[in-house]
Amino acid sequence: MSNVKFFLLGFLFFLGACDDGTRLSPIDIYNVEKDSDLKPIYADYYAVENFVIDNNGKYLSVYVSGSVLVVSSEKDYLGQELPLEKFVIKSPSEHKVNDEHFPLELQFHHTDSLGKPIIASVFVVEGEESPDLQLIIDNIPPKGSPQKIETPIDLYYLFSMGQNYWTYEGSYTDKPYEASVTWYIMQDPIEASAQQIEAIVNAIGKNKKEVVEIGDIKIRGF
Repeated sequence: MSNVKFFLLGFLFFLGACDDGTRLSPIDIYNVEKDSDLKPIYADYYAVENFVIDNNGKYLSVYVSGSVLVVSSEKDYLGQELPLEKFVIKSPSEHKVNDEHFPLELQFHHTDSLGKPIIASVFVVEGEESPDLQLIIDNIPPKGSPQKIETPIDLYYLFSMGQNYWTYEGSYTDKPYEASVTWYIMQDPIEASAQQIEAIVNAIGKNKKEVVEIGDIKIRGF
Protein backbone atom coordinates (compact mmCIF):
# COMPACT_ATOMS: atom_id res chain seq x y z
CA MET A 1 0.00 0.00 0.00
CA SER A 2 1.36 3.42 -0.90
CA ASN A 3 2.28 6.09 1.64
CA VAL A 4 -0.56 8.22 0.30
CA LYS A 5 -3.10 5.49 1.10
CA PHE A 6 -1.65 5.06 4.59
CA PHE A 7 -1.95 8.82 5.11
CA LEU A 8 -5.57 8.89 3.92
CA LEU A 9 -6.55 5.95 6.12
CA GLY A 10 -4.91 7.56 9.12
CA PHE A 11 -6.62 10.88 8.42
CA LEU A 12 -10.02 9.22 8.13
CA PHE A 13 -9.42 7.36 11.40
CA PHE A 14 -8.52 10.67 13.05
CA LEU A 15 -11.75 12.27 11.81
CA GLY A 16 -13.77 9.34 13.13
CA ALA A 17 -12.14 9.60 16.54
CA CYS A 18 -12.84 13.33 16.67
CA ASP A 19 -16.48 12.76 15.75
CA ASP A 20 -16.87 10.43 18.76
CA GLY A 21 -16.25 13.30 21.17
CA THR A 22 -14.84 12.93 24.66
CA ARG A 23 -16.19 10.32 27.08
CA LEU A 24 -16.95 11.88 30.47
CA SER A 25 -19.23 9.13 31.79
CA PRO A 26 -19.64 6.87 33.65
CA ILE A 27 -17.80 7.85 36.82
CA ASP A 28 -17.18 6.55 40.31
CA ILE A 29 -19.26 8.64 42.70
CA TYR A 30 -17.32 9.79 45.73
CA ASN A 31 -16.15 13.05 47.27
CA VAL A 32 -19.61 14.54 46.75
CA GLU A 33 -20.25 18.20 47.47
CA LYS A 34 -23.56 18.85 49.22
CA ASP A 35 -25.42 21.60 47.37
CA SER A 36 -28.23 23.39 49.19
CA ASP A 37 -29.38 24.94 45.90
CA LEU A 38 -30.50 21.56 44.58
CA LYS A 39 -34.16 20.62 44.88
CA PRO A 40 -36.02 17.29 44.88
CA ILE A 41 -36.74 15.43 41.66
CA TYR A 42 -40.28 14.18 41.10
CA ALA A 43 -40.83 11.41 38.57
CA ASP A 44 -44.32 11.69 37.08
CA TYR A 45 -44.27 8.29 35.40
CA TYR A 46 -47.32 6.08 34.86
CA ALA A 47 -48.48 3.02 32.94
CA VAL A 48 -47.82 3.06 29.19
CA GLU A 49 -48.82 0.71 26.40
CA ASN A 50 -47.36 -0.11 22.99
CA PHE A 51 -43.72 0.12 23.98
CA VAL A 52 -40.84 -1.48 22.10
CA ILE A 53 -37.99 -3.58 23.52
CA ASP A 54 -34.73 -3.77 21.60
CA ASN A 55 -31.80 -6.06 22.43
CA ASN A 56 -28.45 -5.13 20.87
CA GLY A 57 -26.60 -7.90 22.69
CA LYS A 58 -25.01 -5.47 25.17
CA TYR A 59 -28.00 -3.79 26.77
CA LEU A 60 -31.78 -3.55 26.52
CA SER A 61 -33.54 -0.41 25.25
CA VAL A 62 -37.21 0.17 26.04
CA TYR A 63 -38.81 2.85 23.85
CA VAL A 64 -41.92 4.54 25.18
CA SER A 65 -44.22 7.19 23.77
CA GLY A 66 -46.94 9.46 25.08
CA SER A 67 -46.92 12.03 27.88
CA VAL A 68 -44.55 10.21 30.20
CA LEU A 69 -42.70 12.92 32.07
CA VAL A 70 -40.16 13.59 34.78
CA VAL A 71 -40.48 16.89 36.60
CA SER A 72 -37.36 18.42 38.10
CA SER A 73 -37.33 21.45 40.35
CA GLU A 74 -33.54 21.80 40.05
CA LYS A 75 -32.70 25.45 39.48
CA ASP A 76 -32.01 25.08 35.74
CA TYR A 77 -35.23 23.14 35.08
CA LEU A 78 -37.62 24.74 37.55
CA GLY A 79 -41.05 23.21 37.04
CA GLN A 80 -40.08 21.94 33.58
CA GLU A 81 -41.59 18.71 32.30
CA LEU A 82 -39.04 16.52 30.58
CA PRO A 83 -40.51 13.95 28.17
CA LEU A 84 -39.20 10.41 28.60
CA GLU A 85 -38.01 8.89 25.33
CA LYS A 86 -36.63 5.54 26.46
CA PHE A 87 -34.84 3.75 29.23
CA VAL A 88 -31.99 1.30 28.93
CA ILE A 89 -30.98 -1.60 31.18
CA LYS A 90 -27.28 -2.29 31.63
CA SER A 91 -25.42 -5.01 33.50
CA PRO A 92 -23.58 -4.42 35.71
CA SER A 93 -24.14 -0.77 36.59
CA GLU A 94 -21.97 1.60 34.58
CA HIS A 95 -21.63 4.08 37.41
CA LYS A 96 -19.96 3.04 40.64
CA VAL A 97 -20.46 4.37 44.17
CA ASN A 98 -17.35 4.33 46.33
CA ASP A 99 -15.73 1.87 43.90
CA GLU A 100 -18.70 -0.55 43.99
CA HIS A 101 -20.85 -1.67 41.05
CA PHE A 102 -24.54 -2.64 41.31
CA PRO A 103 -26.06 -5.67 39.53
CA LEU A 104 -28.08 -3.49 37.11
CA GLU A 105 -28.54 0.16 36.18
CA LEU A 106 -31.67 1.63 34.57
CA GLN A 107 -30.98 4.84 32.64
CA PHE A 108 -34.03 6.99 31.83
CA HIS A 109 -33.37 9.26 28.83
CA HIS A 110 -35.04 12.66 28.53
CA THR A 111 -34.53 15.81 26.48
CA ASP A 112 -35.37 19.32 27.63
CA SER A 113 -37.01 22.02 25.49
CA LEU A 114 -33.60 23.16 24.23
CA GLY A 115 -32.59 19.66 23.17
CA LYS A 116 -30.20 19.00 26.08
CA PRO A 117 -30.02 15.32 27.09
CA ILE A 118 -30.90 14.56 30.72
CA ILE A 119 -30.50 11.03 32.07
CA ALA A 120 -31.83 9.84 35.42
CA SER A 121 -30.22 6.60 36.59
CA VAL A 122 -31.58 4.07 39.06
CA PHE A 123 -29.53 1.20 40.49
CA VAL A 124 -31.04 -2.25 40.96
CA VAL A 125 -30.15 -4.47 43.93
CA GLU A 126 -31.17 -8.03 44.78
CA GLY A 127 -34.37 -8.24 46.79
CA GLU A 128 -38.08 -8.58 46.10
CA GLU A 129 -39.32 -9.52 42.64
CA SER A 130 -40.38 -6.63 40.38
CA PRO A 131 -43.58 -7.39 38.41
CA ASP A 132 -42.92 -4.59 35.91
CA LEU A 133 -39.35 -5.69 35.31
CA GLN A 134 -40.67 -9.23 34.83
CA LEU A 135 -42.85 -7.98 31.97
CA ILE A 136 -39.69 -6.85 30.19
CA ILE A 137 -37.87 -10.09 30.98
CA ASP A 138 -40.74 -12.19 29.61
CA ASN A 139 -40.52 -10.30 26.31
CA ILE A 140 -36.77 -9.88 25.74
CA PRO A 141 -36.35 -10.33 21.98
CA PRO A 142 -33.42 -11.97 20.18
CA LYS A 143 -30.57 -9.64 19.31
CA GLY A 144 -31.50 -7.31 16.45
CA SER A 145 -35.23 -8.13 16.49
CA PRO A 146 -37.14 -5.34 18.30
CA GLN A 147 -40.45 -6.45 19.76
CA LYS A 148 -43.58 -4.35 20.32
CA ILE A 149 -45.45 -5.03 23.57
CA GLU A 150 -49.07 -3.99 24.09
CA THR A 151 -49.38 -5.03 27.74
CA PRO A 152 -49.22 -1.90 29.97
CA ILE A 153 -46.06 -1.41 32.03
CA ASP A 154 -46.06 0.89 35.06
CA LEU A 155 -42.85 2.91 34.86
CA TYR A 156 -43.51 4.49 38.24
CA TYR A 157 -42.40 1.33 40.01
CA LEU A 158 -39.18 1.12 38.01
CA PHE A 159 -38.01 4.48 39.32
CA SER A 160 -36.51 5.27 42.70
CA MET A 161 -38.99 6.02 45.46
CA GLY A 162 -36.52 8.37 47.17
CA GLN A 163 -35.66 11.92 46.16
CA ASN A 164 -31.98 12.02 47.10
CA TYR A 165 -29.57 12.03 44.16
CA TRP A 166 -26.12 12.93 42.88
CA THR A 167 -25.74 15.06 39.77
CA TYR A 168 -22.93 15.99 37.43
CA GLU A 169 -22.29 17.13 33.86
CA GLY A 170 -21.03 14.25 31.73
CA SER A 171 -21.55 12.55 28.38
CA TYR A 172 -23.25 9.55 26.87
CA THR A 173 -21.52 6.34 27.87
CA ASP A 174 -21.61 4.90 24.33
CA LYS A 175 -20.38 6.34 21.05
CA PRO A 176 -20.85 8.94 19.84
CA TYR A 177 -19.99 10.59 23.17
CA GLU A 178 -21.68 13.91 23.74
CA ALA A 179 -20.20 16.05 26.48
CA SER A 180 -23.42 17.85 27.35
CA VAL A 181 -25.45 15.31 29.31
CA THR A 182 -26.82 16.15 32.75
CA TRP A 183 -26.85 13.03 34.91
CA TYR A 184 -29.07 12.49 37.94
CA ILE A 185 -28.01 9.35 39.82
CA MET A 186 -30.71 8.37 42.30
CA GLN A 187 -29.32 7.29 45.66
CA ASP A 188 -32.12 4.86 46.55
CA PRO A 189 -32.12 1.68 44.42
CA ILE A 190 -35.06 -0.46 43.40
CA GLU A 191 -35.19 -4.22 43.92
CA ALA A 192 -35.32 -7.25 41.64
CA SER A 193 -35.08 -10.92 42.51
CA ALA A 194 -31.88 -12.91 41.97
CA GLN A 195 -33.67 -14.85 39.21
CA GLN A 196 -34.67 -11.63 37.43
CA ILE A 197 -31.15 -10.24 37.55
CA GLU A 198 -29.79 -13.54 36.26
CA ALA A 199 -32.30 -13.57 33.38
CA ILE A 200 -31.21 -10.13 32.23
CA VAL A 201 -27.52 -11.00 32.53
CA ASN A 202 -28.13 -14.18 30.51
CA ALA A 203 -29.76 -12.09 27.77
CA ILE A 204 -27.17 -9.31 27.47
CA GLY A 205 -24.11 -10.58 29.34
CA LYS A 206 -21.97 -8.58 31.71
CA ASN A 207 -20.52 -5.53 30.02
CA LYS A 208 -18.53 -3.77 32.71
CA LYS A 209 -17.39 -0.35 31.53
CA GLU A 210 -14.31 1.41 32.81
CA VAL A 211 -15.20 4.55 34.74
CA VAL A 212 -13.69 7.89 33.78
CA GLU A 213 -11.36 9.69 36.16
CA ILE A 214 -13.44 12.53 37.51
CA GLY A 215 -10.69 15.14 37.17
CA ASP A 216 -12.46 18.50 37.22
CA ILE A 217 -15.94 16.97 37.14
CA LYS A 218 -17.97 18.39 40.03
CA ILE A 219 -20.35 15.95 41.73
CA ARG A 220 -23.14 17.61 43.70
CA GLY A 221 -25.51 15.88 46.08
CA PHE A 222 -29.04 16.50 47.25
